[in-house]
Formats: sequence, structure tokens, C-alpha cells
Amino acid sequence: MDYSKITRRGVVGGVAATVGLAATGSSDLVSPAHGAVDDTVLREYFMNLSAEGTGFSRADLDATAQSVVYFDSVRNIIGDAVFGELLQLYHDGGFDAVLNSKKYGPIARNITKLWYAATWEQLPREWRDAYGSPPNDKTFVISSDAYTTGLLWAAIGVNPPGANAPGFGTWSDPPNIPTQTP
Repeated sequence: MDYSKITRRGVVGGVAATVGLAATGSSDLVSPAHGAVDDTVLREYFMNLSAEGTGFSRADLDATAQSVVYFDSVRNIIGDAVFGELLQLYHDGGFDAVLNSKKYGPIARNITKLWYAATWEQLPREWRDAYGSPPNDKTFVISSDAYTTGLLWAAIGVNPPGANAPGFGTWSDPPNIPTQTP
């Protein structure tokens, strides 16, 4: 893994202190013991990127219990180098810089879709032609657990079909449709 280009500028919260980097004076997020970036820092960046992309809070994302699965899956799909570059761009330039990037925008959109529908969509043909075809980049549902905790269901205010039944006889209750004020 080569995450050596990720710097500690703007590290969220107290992450730098928890991984022992604040006192090193180093400009890289490299763990002194292992010479590699600590996954705790990368997860922070990934979760912040995910929260910004989905519009849900970090707490909402954590409540899905999919953060580790999605982090590991995305890294496995696109590879360590591209994953590190994506997180570096987010760290340095923010979410808009990532979305406006021809290389990283499609990945960020896939991450957002992943949180909503628990499905990784194969990167577009144009992306694969320009940057290569990662071997694990195919369309697939991450897991049945991820499907039932997808943000889509919370966003539209329903339970996932075939899971999380609301209870016997609730079909007779009127739907919870938000009302708009004029």
C-alpha cells in the first residue's frame, strides 16, 4: 500500500493524536511503527467523503453497520493506489474537487450509490478505457445485510421490501407522507 502522498493537513477531529502523528512533525500520515498510513485516518476521510456525498450524518452512516464493509470493498475494488489518491484529493480539495475530477468523480458517485442501494456499479466504459479495468470492478450487491440498511429506505421513509416488516395490520394505516406548507 502506498498512501505516502496523504498529508495530515486538515485531519478531522483528534485523529492525528489518536494515531500518534501529531507530535512527529511529519507532513505525511505515515505510522512511525509500520511506515504506512493508519487505516483509522483513511476511514475518517472515507466516512467524511461518504457523509458529504450522501447528505446523511456520520452517525446515520455508522448506524447502518456497513462502514467497514464499504471501506474495505471500495478499496478492494479500485485498488490501494487509486483509493489513496481519491482520499488525498478529497482531503486536499474537498468533495467538489472529487466530483469534478474525471478520474475520481465516477468513483465518488459509486460510493454514494453504494450507501443508498448497497450496490457497486461497474465504473463507466469511458473510465475503464482511460484508467484501466480493476479486476473486481463489476456490478454487484455488497451483501443482503447492506441491502436492508441502505439509505434509500430511510430517504423515502419506507422499509426495504422483504425485510424489516412494520408489523401486522399496518397496511391499514395511512402512509406517512410529509406534507408541504404553501
